[in-house]
Amino acid sequence: MRLFATPALAAAAILAGCGGGSDGGSKSSGEAADFAEVKQIVERRCQACHSQKPTQEDYKDLGMPVASLDLGDDNNILTLKRVIYQRVVEVKDMPAQNATGMTQEERDRIASWYKAGAKP
Repeated sequence: MRLFATPALAAAAILAGCGGGSDGGSKSSGEAADFAEVKQIVERRCQACHSQKPTQEDYKDLGMPVASLDLGDDNNILTLKRVIYQRVVEVKDMPAQNATGMTQEERDRIASWYKAGAKP
């Protein structure tokens, strides 16, 4: 019994079944991000300035009072979820001057997490 009319259809079905996209492991845009995904984004894009030991060399020159905002702590991410959403998604002024290269997809993932209730 033949399942697919052409080899191209078979390949398309295999790629569709395995996710075949290049989204870096994130969930589909229709599905809300979970805390683990948001935490990874925060680690990559925010903690370079907003942590106890910033690694962004010029973070002080970006004009941000970062010392009081430690996003290396999960509880702080959860406590500041509204501020993170506002600055990253609505205002889009974080990361400052987009120094760490946050993508629109990452902003969308944070938005989906926040709008779904921003659970840990």
